[in-house]
Amino acid sequence: MCKLSNLILVILVSLGISQAQGAMGHLNGEVWYRPFVRDINGFENRALARCEVLFQSNGIKKQTVTDEKGRYSVDLPGGTYDAKSSCPANAGMSGEFNPSVRSGIVVQSGKETMISLIVSIKRIPKNSAPNGDHEPEYRRSVLKSESLEIRTPDGQARKILVRYALRSSSKELAEYQGKRDSRQDTPVSITFDSLAIYADRVSIEKRKLHVHASGHLVIEDGKQRRQGNEATIEFDAADPVSTIKFVDRPATF
Repeated sequence: MCKLSNLILVILVSLGISQAQGAMGHLNGEVWYRPFVRDINGFENRALARCEVLFQSNGIKKQTVTDEKGRYSVDLPGGTYDAKSSCPANAGMSGEFNPSVRSGIVVQSGKETMISLIVSIKRIPKNSAPNGDHEPEYRRSVLKSESLEIRTPDGQARKILVRYALRSSSKELAEYQGKRDSRQDTPVSITFDSLAIYADRVSIEKRKLHVHASGHLVIEDGKQRRQGNEATIEFDAADPVSTIKFVDRPATF
């Protein structure tokens, strides 16, 4: 009888562990920045090693660090999370980085989702190259941010976060630009849950949150990364990802 009780206990413990593991969602991705690209159709998205990535949700905190290829992997209980990445000065260059944030990331139990975070260079100290060339100190402030919200036909409130360098606006349209200089490109970014859009220029119809993005365009949808020159997305749709339309044929990674 004792042996039977012990066997039942082992089975119950095993089932409990299995259910607990099944309740976890898996996130993976990278922390990256964009060096300056001279080619209008070119891309150079550079991942950064040894960056800390912190996920938070209702008292839950979990931190991980990117590997030498700039990638991370973490398991989290199902829920909605905010994420923040911070990179050390030796993450891939002799400089400092502005931290990056994303919010409203939905982690689903038993599901794998790709979430990457883009950072920008904050400061590079002046230096001298072996050939005698001198580079002055470089500084860049953080991007501005704006939150836009719409209520979809099925009644759910959808909020997107826009980060940008320059903004102009009319009654119907808001237009955003990133900033490019000799050291880096800091694109406009639009994030919602696992969807992230990065581009040189973005225009948004205010009433429907229909987005037109162009220039060194990168779109991540929680499953894959696609690169192209121009695309449209409709955030008032039941599934915004299904409305993504590239004007050109995108490269997929």
